[in-house]
Amino acid sequence: MLLLITAIFALLLFIMVLLHFFTLEKNYSLFYLSMIYLIVSSINLYFLTGQWHSYWQWKKEGEAHYALLAQIESLGGIYGLITRLEQRLAINDKDIKGWQILAKLYLNTNQKEKYEHALMKIKVTQPQ
Repeated sequence: MLLLITAIFALLLFIMVLLHFFTLEKNYSLFYLSMIYLIVSSINLYFLTGQWHSYWQWKKEGEAHYALLAQIESLGGIYGLITRLEQRLAINDKDIKGWQILAKLYLNTNQKEKYEHALMKIKVTQPQ
């Protein structure tokens, strides 16, 4: 379908160039039509040769990503996540997965001392 649209625009552009060449009119519609043709043909070229499957994957999974971001924001952002995780780990400090997530959050927020403490907790609670 996109290829057909590009072919129609190419034919129209060719006709406009011929008319413009033979009539010698100063018509700017040729410029606008050629710009539209370039845009459509660029999109067509991208979908025919480019990473179109990546685009469709992003389109399919993008909603889940933005839903996750909204959920994190509703919890108070990254610092809200850290606070909730610290509260959870104060109750159950044997949760290795919780400490791993907390360590990553500390590293992401440049809290190196707390990051090292979380790594120590992982090593201590991890089964041998």
